Amino acid sequence: MYCVDCDKTYCKACCVRVHHPGTNDEMHSLENIVEAKENPVRLFTPIAEEILVVIVLACLWVTPIILEDYLYSGSVCPVGTVARRAVAMFDAGAFYLLKGPLMAECTLEDGYWRLFSDGWVRNVITDSDAMALLLASAFRAWVFKEALGVTLVPALAFVFSIFFMVCSTIENILPRTPPLVYLENIIRKLNILPFETAIPPDTQPRQRQMQDFVEGYEYWKGRYVRRWSAFYDASAVALTALISAPLKYVFCFRVVAIFVPQIGMVLREILLRVGFKPLITLHLGWFKDSIYLDVTYSEGILWAGVQQAWNVVTSSLILQILGPILHLATTLLGEAGFFIQAFWGLLIPYGIYYGITDQIAKLRARQQADFTAKWPSVREATLGTCSHEDNTACCCQCVKQLCNKGEVEGSNGKE
Repeated sequence: MYCVDCDKTYCKACCVRVHHPGTNDEMHSLENIVEAKENPVRLFTPIAEEILVVIVLACLWVTPIILEDYLYSGSVCPVGTVARRAVAMFDAGAFYLLKGPLMAECTLEDGYWRLFSDGWVRNVITDSDAMALLLASAFRAWVFKEALGVTLVPALAFVFSIFFMVCSTIENILPRTPPLVYLENIIRKLNILPFETAIPPDTQPRQRQMQDFVEGYEYWKGRYVRRWSAFYDASAVALTALISAPLKYVFCFRVVAIFVPQIGMVLREILLRVGFKPLITLHLGWFKDSIYLDVTYSEGILWAGVQQAWNVVTSSLILQILGPILHLATTLLGEAGFFIQAFWGLLIPYGIYYGITDQIAKLRARQQADFTAKWPSVREATLGTCSHEDNTACCCQCVKQLCNKGEVEGSNGKE
């Protein structure tokens, strides 16, 4: 059996144990699994995340980021460039109207890519990295990463989920021939990323009725989009990890390389001997003696500011600053009536919203009470009878059919 709420597949006995009467999971939605005549050949879905990562990395590989004018170019924003072209192709007027937001996005994106590219140019190639550059790019990179998480990641995850749904459909109609089975075994070995794409099994609808109309709607909606949701979630997790995880490693590497610059030199010598000599030689010619590497003034301002901030925190001035702020907070809390009058217009729509939600909550409470009253008989029809009063008289199917020699001790609930 398949539990929708647990998102797990159980045998009959374990399903009864996990959803035993009196447990928190008693009312989970349980579905009988439809046994397939033949297991489909999985040629694409086992390596769905690997395919996604390869596609993203291939797009980045063909996108030039480090050019000869890298140290003084305005910005590095391949995503923003694609967005500007798309807007301009759609409507020239919209492009001019959105130029400001697009340039702001490009500035944030520039910090994200420079966090990586500066690690190469300023740590491996030229040994000229500085904390001022790292902190400036790291903050912008973090903001851009958060922005991608709510904009680009859902859109790309949706596209990839549709693609993998098509792949899954193709897998279901392929015959399970020996060559395809052999290829399937090879593909499973390529599944090396720490992600799981668990495809829900084909099941029959649950037998119990809905608790209320909201719960019923959520169940049927989830049932129809269950397989797509699995691919969507897997794609979103992989994309988020691909965007976020490298930031931590590169940031730590640059911090260490700033205080121990020999690390960059050692890494450069290793890469020279493993096939990166043409690239390193090209970049050395561009950046080795460049006049745009100097960060003396910005670095001095940064550390001077850190020193001044420390002096302020450790001095008595902080108490003089916090005193008026605390007094202001106390005064504002005492004038709550003024704020109620100022925001009176917000109370009317809130009252309407509260009235609607309160009526919905009462309707759901009535439906849930009716469901709870009928639940024992519904559960008995699906999983067998079990007395709530007498723990020694447990007659669940797992006890009657699948447990032998006192494996289930009804008196204390242990199995």
